[in-house]
Amino acid sequence: MQVVDEWSYSSNGPFAWSRPSGSDIDPDIDPGYAELLLLDGTGTEILRAVPLPNVALRARVSTEEALYVIGDQVEFHAETAVDRGEIRFPVVVMRLDHRTGEVLVRVFPQATVSSEPAIHATTDRAGWEQGPDGVEVSSEMIAAANGRLLVQPYGAGGPLVALAQDSLLPVDQD
Repeated sequence: MQVVDEWSYSSNGPFAWSRPSGSDIDPDIDPGYAELLLLDGTGTEILRAVPLPNVALRARVSTEEALYVIGDQVEFHAETAVDRGEIRFPVVVMRLDHRTGEVLVRVFPQATVSSEPAIHATTDRAGWEQGPDGVEVSSEMIAAANGRLLVQPYGAGGPLVALAQDSLLPVDQD
């Protein structure tokens, strides 16, 4: 595996995004197989690898309880050329509990904005669950505030979408 992006530190230490060695595919266009690596304090030993196939990570935030990442679930068929401006990929939000190591991945389907077929969310892995229909979010940012995660809605404007930090499901903003 090769480290693609050394992201930063969480309360459990450094973490990095990696993919198979020799991979010459642009991870922002076709991420293929990749892992989130939790490293020891020196950044030289892998303590845990969390597989996130077909996910192009965009942003992350760490709280005392968990590390959260957000990205696009990107899956291409070799025979299909895709203009990313016309297709909205499902958005993936992942929670990695610092204490238990439990992983929850919530995949939010997104409506397509063109005549291209919709990209269906893939949730056939243990700990991966589909989010509710009609909650359209962007993968551009994630933040934590007041015990909630905040993500941008898809498109221009609008209030941030609040997610519960434990379930990654939408909650009301009080």
